[in-house]
Amino acid sequence: MWKYFNMRKQRSKPREWRQEQGMSLEDISTRVGIARGYISECETGVKSASAKLIRAYETLSKGQITSLSWPLYYSR
Repeated sequence: MWKYFNMRKQRSKPREWRQEQGMSLEDISTRVGIARGYISECETGVKSASAKLIRAYETLSKGQITSLSWPLYYSR
C-alpha cells in the first residue's frame, strides 16, 4: 500500500546547511543573483533547482551540498 507523504515537509539539506552557516535567503540570493522566492521553493521541493542554483550551493558549501542533496520535486 502506498503512503501519501507531504514532500514539503521533507528535510532539506541545502536549507539546513544555509541555516547552520547563519545565512538568510537574502544572503544567498544576493551572492548568486537568483530570486529569494525561487531559492525557497527549491529548498522546500516546490520547484526543481536549476543547474545555476545547484552549482552556486556546491561552490558556497565547498562540495557539501550537491545535486543529490536537494528535495525531490514531483509535478502534480
